[in-house]
Amino acid sequence: MVCIYSSMRHSLYFITILLFNLFFLSCSKSPNELIKAERIMETNPDSAYIIITKINPNFFRSESEKALYGLLLFEYLDKKDKILQPDSLINFSTNYYLKQNDKKHLLPSLYLQARVSKKEQRFDEASDLYIKLEDFLSKTKDYYLLGRVNFDMGEISSIQRDYKKSRFHFIAAYNYFLKSGDIANIRKSKLSIGRTYRFTKEYSRAKQYFYDVLKEKNDSLIYGSACQEIGILFYQTKNYDSAKHYLRQSLNYPYEATNYCIRCITYSDLMYDLKLIDSTAKYAKLSLKFPGTFFNRRECYRILVNVEYLRNDIKKMGQYMTMYQNYTDSVRKIEIQTKSTILENLHQSENETKGTKSSLLYIWILVVMILLSSVTIVYSLYKRNKNKKAELIKIKQQLNLKQEFVNQSLFSKIEETRRTQAQLRKNATSEERLIMDKELYSKTMHLNNWELFSKEMNHAFNNIVDKLQINYPNINQKEIMWCCFQLLNIPMNDRILLLETTSDGVYKIKQRIAHKFNLIGTKQLEIVLKELTSSN
Repeated sequence: MVCIYSSMRHSLYFITILLFNLFFLSCSKSPNELIKAERIMETNPDSAYIIITKINPNFFRSESEKALYGLLLFEYLDKKDKILQPDSLINFSTNYYLKQNDKKHLLPSLYLQARVSKKEQRFDEASDLYIKLEDFLSKTKDYYLLGRVNFDMGEISSIQRDYKKSRFHFIAAYNYFLKSGDIANIRKSKLSIGRTYRFTKEYSRAKQYFYDVLKEKNDSLIYGSACQEIGILFYQTKNYDSAKHYLRQSLNYPYEATNYCIRCITYSDLMYDLKLIDSTAKYAKLSLKFPGTFFNRRECYRILVNVEYLRNDIKKMGQYMTMYQNYTDSVRKIEIQTKSTILENLHQSENETKGTKSSLLYIWILVVMILLSSVTIVYSLYKRNKNKKAELIKIKQQLNLKQEFVNQSLFSKIEETRRTQAQLRKNATSEERLIMDKELYSKTMHLNNWELFSKEMNHAFNNIVDKLQINYPNINQKEIMWCCFQLLNIPMNDRILLLETTSDGVYKIKQRIAHKFNLIGTKQLEIVLKELTSSN
C-alpha cells in the first residue's frame, strides 16, 4: 500500500514538472514564433498561419506580442479574403502601434482596420481611416500599400456613385502598382478604371480597358473578371447575344469577393429580358449562395419578385418583396453615410486652413517689415480662411442630420408594418395588440439581443451606449435603453410596454439616471444626452 502511494506521488510530481515545462516553453517560444511568422507572411502566408494557430494568446507576456499576433492574423485573413474577426484584435494592434509610434507596424494595422469597416459596409468609417493612412504613407515609398489604399477608396467612391473621384483613385492605384511591379493589381486597376467609364456610359473607352485585360489568358481570375465586365457592358447596350456569350464564360472562372454574385445577377437579368423565366429564377437564387453586398441582395430579390409576379404566385412574391424591402432599408442606411468625397474635402480643407494660419503669421511679419500695401493681402487671406471655416461648419452640420434620418427611418418602418397588420390588429384584443407592438419594436430595434441593440444605437447616436457605460459605470441596461428611447422620441405608452413597467416606474428610472449623472433634477437629462451624441 505504501509502495502504491509512493508511486502515485512520484507520477503526480512528474506530471506537474512536465506541465510547468510546457507552460514555460510556450511562453518563451511565442515571441520567436511570431517573428518567424512575420518574416514569411508575405512569401508563404499559409505556413505563417499554421505557426500563428499553434500559439496560445493566453501565454503572451507583453502587449507587443498581442499586437503583433492580431496584425499577422488579420494580414492572413485579408490575403485569403476571409471574414476579418474579431475586430477588437486589430483595434488593439492599431492603438498599440499608434501609442508606440511604430510606423512599420502601424501602417498595415491601420489599413486592415479600414478593411474591416469597408467589408462591413461602414464606408464613412473606412474612408476616414484610409485618409489618415494616406497622410502617413505620403512620406514613404510603400507603393504597394498606397495602391491598395487608393484601390479601396476607388471602390467606395464607385459604390457612392462618385465615378469621377472613383476613377481618380483607380488611376492613382494603377500608377502605384506599376511602381511596385504588382502585375495582378495592375490588371485589376485597369478593369476598375474601365468600369467607371461603363458607369458613365462611355462604352467605347470602357471596352478599350476591358479588351486590353482580356488578352491575359494565363491568369484565370483576371480573365474571368474581364469576361464579366464585357458581358455586363454588352448587356447594358442591349447586345444580348454577346452579353450571353461573355457572361456565360465568366461563370466558369474563379472569382474574388462579390464578383460571382454579380455575374449570376446580371445573367439572371439577361434571362429575364430574353423571357427565359426558369433560368432567371435559377441564377437569381444561385447568386444568394455567394458573398454579396446589400446592393447585390436587393437586386436579386427585385428579380425574384418580378419572376413570381409573372408566375402569378402571390405568396412567394410577397415573401420576396419583404426581403427586397429589408435590403432596401439596409441600402438606405449605407447611402446616408457621409460620402468619402465630403470626408476628403473636409480633410483637405482642414490641412489648407492650417497652412493658411502659418501663411498669415508670415505675411503679418512682412507687413511690419516691408510695405503697408501688404495689408490688402492679409485681409484677402483672412477672408478666405473665414469662408473655409464656414464651409467646415456646414459640412459638420450635415453629419448631424444622419441621426435625424435614423429616427425617421425607424418610425417609418414601424408605421409601415402596423399598416400591413391593420386588419389583424383590428380583430385583436387590446392585450394582443400590446404583444404585437412589443414584438414589432423588438424585431425593429433588436431589443432581445443586447449586442445588436448596442451596435445599432452606437452607430445611430455616435457611440452613445459605449459612452454611457464608460462615463457612468453604475448605469444598467434598462437605464441605457431608456436613454436610447429618449433620443428616439419613443412615446411614453410604448416605453412603459418595452421597459415592462408603469408610468411611475418609468419616472423612477428617469430619476435614477439623473442621480447617476449627478444632476439636481431630471430636466437636464435630455441636454446631457444630446451633448453625449454630439461629442467625440
